[in-house]
Amino acid sequence: MWPMGLLPKLNTCCLCAPLRIGTIIIGIIFVIGSALSLLIALASLLSILGVYKTDIIETPKSSGDKWRQVVEHSLHAIFWLVVFLSSIWMLLGALTGSIKKLNIWLMVNIICFVIYFIIAIMDISAAFYIKEEELTKRIYNVLRLVFIYTVQILIYAYCILVVNSYYQENS
Repeated sequence: MWPMGLLPKLNTCCLCAPLRIGTIIIGIIFVIGSALSLLIALASLLSILGVYKTDIIETPKSSGDKWRQVVEHSLHAIFWLVVFLSSIWMLLGALTGSIKKLNIWLMVNIICFVIYFIIAIMDISAAFYIKEEELTKRIYNVLRLVFIYTVQILIYAYCILVVNSYYQENS
């Protein structure tokens, strides 16, 4: 199949759990995590649109800034909706033994992984070019983002490897 054969194959998840159990745990974590992220994105979008007020999201300073934020949070909501739906599909596949459902999750999440990687690079780059902040604060923010995104990307990649290994083992 597509790139799945190019990825390395693991024998266990976290050095001790069978790949099936690891895939089920990853499915549960992804369903819960993407559902929470989707809710946060939708709540942020509603706050920006003025449906309800919250102190978490800054009020846009101009209408152009408002619509930029609307587009940004709408894209986040769509991204997390796709991850949520594909994760439910993958979890059902892992629980029922339907390997084809894992293939769909793998394709969707490899694409999402690449998109997330690009977003990380753009976010880190943008953090450095905030001119209102002094240089030491910008450097701190960039290093903080590099650390956070590196950990997230490594965990995401490992999850893809575990599910892919289970898929290869059973196809």
